[in-house]
Amino acid sequence: MSSSVEHDFSLKEVSSEAYQAIRDFIYQEAGIDLGTSKQMLVGARLNKRLRYHRLDSFDQYVALLSDKINVNERQMAVDLLTTNET
Repeated sequence: MSSSVEHDFSLKEVSSEAYQAIRDFIYQEAGIDLGTSKQMLVGARLNKRLRYHRLDSFDQYVALLSDKINVNERQMAVDLLTTNET
C-alpha cells in the first residue's frame, strides 16, 4: 500500500543570515565562536532537526531556537554543534 504523502528528505542549505543567527546562538549558549567557515558543518549536523520538525528552511529552525520556551530543542542544537570531551 503506498502513501500519497511525499516527504522531502533533501538536505537544506544554511543561508548566510541563518548561519549568522546560529553562530550568535551557539556563542550565547556555549561561548563557542564557529567562525565563518563552518556553514556546511552546521547544515550537516542540524538537517536532521529540520526533518524532525518538518521545517522547510533553516530560517524556520532559527525561529524555533529563538523562542526560549523550546528548552529541549535549544539544548539539542548545542549538543549537536559542540564536541564534548570526556
